[in-house]
Amino acid sequence: MLKPVPLIAISSIFVFYLLLYALASFQYENKIDFFYKQSEDIFSQLEAKAPRRAAAFIRGRKVGPGLNKPALLQPAGFISILFESENVHGTLLKDLQALLSSFKDQLKGLNLSGLDFSGQAFDLSHANLSEANLQGARLRGIRLSRAKLNNAGLSNVDLRIADLSDADLRGANLFYADLIGANLSRSNLRGLKMSAADFREVDFSQADLSHAILGGARLDDANFSNANLEGADLRYADLSKTIGLKQEQLTDVLVDHNTSLPEGIQVLIPLQ
Repeated sequence: MLKPVPLIAISSIFVFYLLLYALASFQYENKIDFFYKQSEDIFSQLEAKAPRRAAAFIRGRKVGPGLNKPALLQPAGFISILFESENVHGTLLKDLQALLSSFKDQLKGLNLSGLDFSGQAFDLSHANLSEANLQGARLRGIRLSRAKLNNAGLSNVDLRIADLSDADLRGANLFYADLIGANLSRSNLRGLKMSAADFREVDFSQADLSHAILGGARLDDANFSNANLEGADLRYADLSKTIGLKQEQLTDVLVDHNTSLPEGIQVLIPLQ
């Protein structure tokens, strides 16, 4: 029979362990669990679209994306969460990046909202993201050259300094999107509604902006060299601080008294 003092000591250690477990669980929920669940959800979506490829992906990696979740009931598990959470997050991030790269031709229509690849040199060039939901995603610096993003949900997305050259963004929703410093050269922006989006310092050179709606967008220092603006709606648009815009690019555009153009460029305002 155990003496009272050792029993109290064992009970105290057990209670302390449970407290650590609770703290580790809380840390996981706040720092990692959302990302883990999101990774699993994306994999489930891809598995439903291409089950054989998904099974081959699992076999090739020995473990599924995100399935290396630390065992919180083991000391090493909760210690890694408490003191090495960024390393665990980094592992999950690499798993998810590998998954998206392997299936980048199958990303059409997927729910990828809230993805956080901030500061990652992530390459999804040539990916098919048409009709995908990327609302609120943080994709700063991502490479999406020649990607299909037509009809994609990109509201509130962070695409600062992203490479979107030669990409197709027709019909995309860019409401309140942040694309400061992004490369949209030669991209297809035909008919795009750009209101309320931030396009400062964006490279639009040789892009197709025909029939696009630019009113309300932030366009300071944006480069419009050789961009196609035929039929673009420039009402309420401030283009006064843009770069490379020439008179001959502004034929058949819609303007009003609220349109601001660079010095030396004029467009006839139609009579009401």
